[in-house]
Amino acid sequence: MSDPMPAFALDLYDRVSRRSRPCWCSSSISYRILSDQLLVSLPFRLKELFKRSFPSALWGPEVRCWVIPLEQAERLQAWIRLVERSGLLEEIRAIERRLPEAQEAEALINELDQLRDAIRDSLEETIKNDQRRYLKHLKAEMTMLKRDFAQLAAARQAQDEPSPAASVDASNANA
Repeated sequence: MSDPMPAFALDLYDRVSRRSRPCWCSSSISYRILSDQLLVSLPFRLKELFKRSFPSALWGPEVRCWVIPLEQAERLQAWIRLVERSGLLEEIRAIERRLPEAQEAEALINELDQLRDAIRDSLEETIKNDQRRYLKHLKAEMTMLKRDFAQLAAARQAQDEPSPAASVDASNANA
């Protein structure tokens, strides 16, 4: 596959600082003349419309812009005026202004999800700890009840069985 960018464009790419290169992500349309070519930068949302309007345009990944012949300069200027009058650029700018809000909202939603998960995990741990303490309390209570029952049973048994001294006294009284 051959490189769609002419050699002089690649040379320019090497000479032009990154800051002055056309920005593909901008919300405006701009172009530069380079020898017999036009380097066109436009918002990504206009890509399909531009490709339909300029079928001979080639994407130059090295310079991150579209390349069209210089002969189409007047047509490009007319197309830019048409797009500006249509309100598309203003709509794109409005969308781009809302993007940070959407990203902030998404970040807040993620943070809320993490907080919800942390609260749920903490609540589950608290419930488990409370259940363990309650179970320990119930076991201690059960142990005390068993001890009290054993003492009560022993006392009742002692009350029901006559003592050896009492049985001697009872036998002497009968004689």
